[in-house]
Amino acid sequence: MKKSLLLSLALGAMAMTASAATHNIYVANLTDWGSDVALYSWGDSEIFGGWPGATPDAQETISGVKYDKWVIDGHDGEVAHPILNNNNNNKQVDLNMITLDEENYYFATNGESVNQYSDPSKPETTFEKIELQEGWLYLLDKTGWDNLAVYGWATGKPEALGGWPGTEATESVTVADQTYKKVPFNGDGVTSYNLIFSHDGGGEGKQFDGCAAVAGQTTFIEVTATTATILPTPDIESGVKVVMEENAEAEYYTLQGVRVAAPETGIYIVRKGSKVSKVVM
Repeated sequence: MKKSLLLSLALGAMAMTASAATHNIYVANLTDWGSDVALYSWGDSEIFGGWPGATPDAQETISGVKYDKWVIDGHDGEVAHPILNNNNNNKQVDLNMITLDEENYYFATNGESVNQYSDPSKPETTFEKIELQEGWLYLLDKTGWDNLAVYGWATGKPEALGGWPGTEATESVTVADQTYKKVPFNGDGVTSYNLIFSHDGGGEGKQFDGCAAVAGQTTFIEVTATTATILPTPDIESGVKVVMEENAEAEYYTLQGVRVAAPETGIYIVRKGSKVSKVVM
């Protein structure tokens, strides 16, 4: 009886140890939702509680890629269907279904497409092309203010961005590696409006007359605490990419295009990720 009891206790301890493994879900958040995100999971159980789930346990940067991290204690072998959402504010995306039998799971998402990969140091993740919205202002906010509003007026025309102080820029999007705040700027595509930028409707004197922009057109503007400057529309590549060039393996080719495993003295073409250069060895 005593041996049986000890054996039962030992088996119980082993079972508890086996079920206490830790699983980590890493998500590279490439959405325009901001940092207020949560992860919900359905399947064998609601691992992170009821909707909208849990906010990240930590943020980690791995090989230059910023991840939100959720830690799961236990739940070994369970099937999970994680859903990333903007903390119950009407935006969400389903990540891939996983079985919790590994330590780490890595995802990247732009809010529409999802990529899952096993090596966080070389994620080379490509998503669908970002389409700029016509009739929006994209603001590169360098004011240092905790809120930014923009008001537009034109002689004999209705207010383009609503009554004073206009529209607060609460949405954001990353375009060509820059994060812009954006506001809808509807209009006929012809009428130019004078823009006034402010913090708290001009509280503490934080407002100024900025540049002019045409309502109904897409306009990029750099905004500081005292100036607003029209920017060129950035080149839009064929997707949002997370590519860590510095971690890519260097490949060497002769000038005739023949790959060389161990280059000697001479001139070579070097490809590292998507970068190509010529070097003298």
